[in-house]
Amino acid sequence: MRRARRYWWAVVLMVVVALLAQGTARAAGNPVSPYGGLSSSQRASLLAIARDTWKFYGADVDQATSLPMDNITFAGGSATPTSFGRYTSAANIGVYLWAVVAARDLGLVSEPQARARIRAALTEVSHLKRDNGFLYQWYDTTNGNVLTNPGQGDCSETTPAFDNCFFISNVDNGWYASGLIVVRQAMP
Repeated sequence: MRRARRYWWAVVLMVVVALLAQGTARAAGNPVSPYGGLSSSQRASLLAIARDTWKFYGADVDQATSLPMDNITFAGGSATPTSFGRYTSAANIGVYLWAVVAARDLGLVSEPQARARIRAALTEVSHLKRDNGFLYQWYDTTNGNVLTNPGQGDCSETTPAFDNCFFISNVDNGWYASGLIVVRQAMP
């Protein structure tokens, strides 16, 4: 009981301090100038960055499965990819979904192109092996099989073990879920 009262008074003290801080800030005036928007130069710079970013995400998809790949390597200053990470995760898929929506919003792809990309990726995801709806850690982008680790073979185990064949990342699945939410809100 005594411990509960101590926490209660700590909460009351924090609320009082917060209210006093708000009053002090109002009395001092707002020291931050209001936001006036981006200049045309700033807009152009950000759009150039967005175009360059989309070039990565646009190319970073396995043509056979429409799954986003984990990475592309451009070695030696080459303008063309020298290797692809032909594996993906729930996080890669979620971020790819955001990227497609952002590219559509910025006019880098058309509405039909964005819908086609999202539909293709989600159709493939619907065929991936899962556990209670959750995606496993790594998948091969060429065939959708669960991987032991990136660059290693497909999982052939049938009995759960403490390895990546049965590893589910709540963080990666959270990124995937957020991608689904973005898509749902942008393209109901």
